[in-house]
Amino acid sequence: MAESHLSYEEALNELYDLQAMENRTNVMILYKDKEIAQLKAQLADIEDQIKLNRSSYAKNNTQAVLLHPMVNQEFETIRQELLETHEKASSLSMDNYFKKLSEANPPSALNQLVKFLEKTSADVTGEISEEKMTSLIEEIEKEKSNNLELEKKLKDSRELVSHLEEEIEDMQDLISSLTNKIEAVDAECEELKKSNPKLSGKLDGKSKRNK
Repeated sequence: MAESHLSYEEALNELYDLQAMENRTNVMILYKDKEIAQLKAQLADIEDQIKLNRSSYAKNNTQAVLLHPMVNQEFETIRQELLETHEKASSLSMDNYFKKLSEANPPSALNQLVKFLEKTSADVTGEISEEKMTSLIEEIEKEKSNNLELEKKLKDSRELVSHLEEEIEDMQDLISSLTNKIEAVDAECEELKKSNPKLSGKLDGKSKRNK
């Protein structure tokens, strides 16, 4: 009789322990789920930042290319070709020009044209200055470095999320195992109650108090 009493109590205590463990595991899963949700939100922010930086990098990279000395040289070549074309056109109509205007006007018009071209040349040179190009290249390199850091952080965060999801799967497996054990112990308790009705009533009262 004493042996049967002890086995039932042990089974009941094991049942309580398993239930408590299951509750703790469920709480841990909820915590991990919340942590994963926060990390996924951070991942989304990092991905948005990377897209923004890549867009900015592409824009500035185009500007740097346009400011490159070789491009500047090409612009100068085109400008010279335009000037030559303009001079040819002017020479063809020069006779008519002198006939229609006084001798004082052609030099004045030519001087204005020269001043205009000098100002245009100065403006273009300012836009494609070496200092500005260097500044843009440095900015591009900085953005590339920031992108690399963000991509590394993104990779690390994804690995952490994957690890946490694996932990949750392990916990869910543990819950499944605990549930099976609880059912087995519960069934054993029921068998013990059936085999000892008097002890069953006494321990049922204890079970209610423990709950």
